[in-house]
Amino acid sequence: MIMEKHELNPLTTVLIALIVAAIILGGFYTAGMEEALHFLENTTEALFPLVTHLLELTGVGIICFGSAVILTWFVKAKLKDPYKPSGAAPFFARYLTLGLEFLIGAEIIKTSILRTWEEFSLLLLVIASRGILGFINHLEGKWGRLEDNRSEV
Repeated sequence: MIMEKHELNPLTTVLIALIVAAIILGGFYTAGMEEALHFLENTTEALFPLVTHLLELTGVGIICFGSAVILTWFVKAKLKDPYKPSGAAPFFARYLTLGLEFLIGAEIIKTSILRTWEEFSLLLLVIASRGILGFINHLEGKWGRLEDNRSEV
């Protein structure tokens, strides 16, 4: 269904109505707002450490899984032909990059909760290592294509 430019989408109308209703209800219930904010603060203080641990475990799990996959791939390639490059490094860098994305997310949440200089410096270190690994991944892909072209000649 194609709409004219001057027509409002029904979903947009419903969202605007819900926002206006929330603002009006918020004006009526400001007395209970302090209790609601206290509840939200306690909830976030309880959930954020759980979320950070889950993100850290996911990141470490991805890195360990990628290491195991790439190690088996490398061993199989070297058993088949020990003098041919395995080409496993760019794929390992992808697992490492994905795992570091989860670790960066966990560090950002920790830094927003704790707000200490140690946490901030750790976050900077993780982000810097992510940047370096991204650059290495780029170079590995570039050099891998050059070696593939040389081996074909």
